[in-house]
Amino acid sequence: MKESNVQPKRIFDKFLSLAERNTEVYFKGSDRTAINCLACDSSGDFAFEKYGFKYELCPNCQILFVNPRPIASAFSKYYTESPSPKYWGTIFYKETAEARRFRSKPMASRHSFL
Repeated sequence: MKESNVQPKRIFDKFLSLAERNTEVYFKGSDRTAINCLACDSSGDFAFEKYGFKYELCPNCQILFVNPRPIASAFSKYYTESPSPKYWGTIFYKETAEARRFRSKPMASRHSFL
């Protein structure tokens, strides 16, 4: 099964467009906190910047993380008020449910504990 069957381009592109706009609205100018790698507490090396977020790569364990990251209240506001999580939770999730269910069956059957 192709990824495009699970995440149809039209629906996924709409989500990405909303998410890009919403990160600008909800995170631009928000307070941020400098952090180390969440897995091993090492300092990260700058990797790239996207949508106003700076990403660092941990040289120790290769975890990619945002640094500095917005404070918890900014995330709370984003997830409760912005259109992109609502779109993901209603339109996107609903319209891709059958494809995701179909895709997960072969993978689930490979695990003996299931």
